[in-house]
Amino acid sequence: MANATQTSTAPRLKALYKSKLIGELQAELNLKNVHQVPKLEKIVVSVGTGKNKDDKHYYEVVNNTLTRITGQHPIDRMAKKSTATFKIRARLNRVGLSVVLRGSRMYEFLDRFINVSLHEPATFMVPVSKLLTNQATLTLV
Repeated sequence: MANATQTSTAPRLKALYKSKLIGELQAELNLKNVHQVPKLEKIVVSVGTGKNKDDKHYYEVVNNTLTRITGQHPIDRMAKKSTATFKIRARLNRVGLSVVLRGSRMYEFLDRFINVSLHEPATFMVPVSKLLTNQATLTLV
């Protein structure tokens, strides 16, 4: 059986970051070491199920959609606390789904997200500085 040789190339955004953006960021931020330059560690895509926590059809639709968008199977997010008014029991009810992307999948997802979803400047009217939190997380609603 012949071995198929696969050449794995770095994602386009990662190659651009390594070749061009690291040097520019280091000069702009006046950093002495290359390892001080900010970098992406992970991208978390999460979806809450809300009022449809018990609807299995809704869960399957959200699960399949998130799988298609990210290319990875999502994990269930279980409730941390019991809330009687919402009929939620701790560690028994699913309250959402999430996917953690790292490495090349992270860069490929970010590249598609920027070029396909955010290609129009009028997509989001809120400035990005207002969407960033203290932990440098970007929340888009």
